[in-house]
Amino acid sequence: EEQRNFSHVWFTLSTREGIFFMTSKFLFLWQNGSKQLEVWTSDSSFNAAFACADKLYIRQENNGLMQMEKNALTLVPGGEQFAHEKVYLMVPYQLGASSFKLLIGTRSQGFFLYDGTAAVPFPTEADAYLEKNFLYRGIALSSPSASPGEFALATRLGGLLIMDTRGRVKQIINKTSGLLDD
Repeated sequence: EEQRNFSHVWFTLSTREGIFFMTSKFLFLWQNGSKQLEVWTSDSSFNAAFACADKLYIRQENNGLMQMEKNALTLVPGGEQFAHEKVYLMVPYQLGASSFKLLIGTRSQGFFLYDGTAAVPFPTEADAYLEKNFLYRGIALSSPSASPGEFALATRLGGLLIMDTRGRVKQIINKTSGLLDD
């Protein structure tokens, strides 16, 4: 009853645990066959949620980057550096038996590579373009027609940018190249 006034659902993510719905104040989990939603409340506000490497990550204002572990949201090691910096992108960068890295994208501080213990700055050719045109979302391209190790980065004002794992700009798809608008 007390969580019914939650405004907009900003993210919906499917994970092994079930379907997560994120609003600015609440994180809801619906599990198949369950008659109840599990609910977590933010003491400030939730800004973004991502499902990467079989884990749910969520960015909470004033706390930083958190992860769902054992039915609780816990701050990831090094996650406090995102306490006052919104995260707009979090995708697998390198996943393997011997290595693990996630690509994290912000608007004002650029990209970071996160290895589970620290987020290290990752300067790219795309930084100035994305800061000017406002990074909004992104995905790792993995379809058979896409080159391995590329990312599609959506912007608010500059269309779509394709970047490789070395941070090189491969293509910009915008109004100039045929989109109806940027």
